[in-house]
Amino acid sequence: MQRKKMLIAVLAIALLVGVVSAATIQYFGQIQMTANVRQAILLDGQDYTTMPIKETIDAAGGEHFCGCHWLQSQTSVPVTVLFETTYSPSLTDAEITTEIYEIFDDAYPKSYVKPTSYDVYVNTLAELQSAVKNSANSGKTIAVESGDYTGGIIEITVSNIKLVSLYGPDATLLKGVWIKADEVTVMGFKIMPTAILGETTCVYLAPTLSNVEISYNELYRGDVVGHAVGVLLGLYGGGASYTNIRIVHNKIHGLTTGIYTNSHAGTVDINHNEIYSNEAGVGGATGATIEYNTFHDNYNSWSHWNEAIGVDDTATSLTIQYNNFLGDDSVAMYGTGWIGAHNNWWDCDGIDTHGNVVASYLVKSDFTLQPGETDWFAIYYKFAEDIYPYTYTITTTVKPSP
Repeated sequence: MQRKKMLIAVLAIALLVGVVSAATIQYFGQIQMTANVRQAILLDGQDYTTMPIKETIDAAGGEHFCGCHWLQSQTSVPVTVLFETTYSPSLTDAEITTEIYEIFDDAYPKSYVKPTSYDVYVNTLAELQSAVKNSANSGKTIAVESGDYTGGIIEITVSNIKLVSLYGPDATLLKGVWIKADEVTVMGFKIMPTAILGETTCVYLAPTLSNVEISYNELYRGDVVGHAVGVLLGLYGGGASYTNIRIVHNKIHGLTTGIYTNSHAGTVDINHNEIYSNEAGVGGATGATIEYNTFHDNYNSWSHWNEAIGVDDTATSLTIQYNNFLGDDSVAMYGTGWIGAHNNWWDCDGIDTHGNVVASYLVKSDFTLQPGETDWFAIYYKFAEDIYPYTYTITTTVKPSP
């Protein structure tokens, strides 16, 4: 009996060791001879334990180099990693500066999710135009069937309504939305510009509004020629006032200006939009928090700048941070004042600004990946002015934090 108990104990210990070993294999990667298992972390799509980042660079004094990379967690638990960089021939901290910059993975708009419930259903332009003017619909969600509703402006005069499409912007087309009431959400449409109060715009916000959300839409030029704006706020020359205006998770492209804020009281929240291929992404920027957006391929034919955001001396309460400025997209100051655009990603070619703009990258400090998370980052090397010109090999190894 005693020998039987000992055998059971040994088997239990062996089983426990086996379980722990299996967990260790799963967490840290590959063990030779017996099994190949899913890696804990992928670096640029490869097993990071055998594929370190290696750069061979012909460097002269003052030069800088930058490369984009990504990590992907393959585990069911959070994983924290460290970066270790070595140089051959050896370099001191005075001879080279190495920094890791944040690329904002979630700066793009999320996909539209159709509503699971609604109060009012419409499937003709006449029904739609009537529904957004009917005071009986206050407090209700109005769902719009897929289709082309470009035959007239959608003028919203009823407060506290949510106007949503059933099948998203690829299936539901509008031409001009004029918001005159508070507590309004417009979500999930493809919207072209049209003439509203002498301006050509996809969405026009009356000069005094509160609690309005423009989200998950695609705003684009369509067949409209000439000057056209995606979202136009208020009146030229000032006098507008806004509270809790949110322009979020939209795709805005092909227009003269994606969003034109005008001078106003209050702060407008512009985040998680993809703003691209306009002459200016955000124009007349003032009274706005602009963050977690991605700007690319915007080009102002008048200034010959790739203008993501344009500002002048009327700008107040302006925050520009956590955005991805790709290619040569820039922040431009047209006046004599100064603005800041700190903690953004400016692509590998360096910070792009015009006029009096003080800008910076965001140095990456969080190296913990959540289960299944993909995390983009960039490694930036800058050689000192007096560095000896040579071919240097730089190796960056990623390893689990102890």
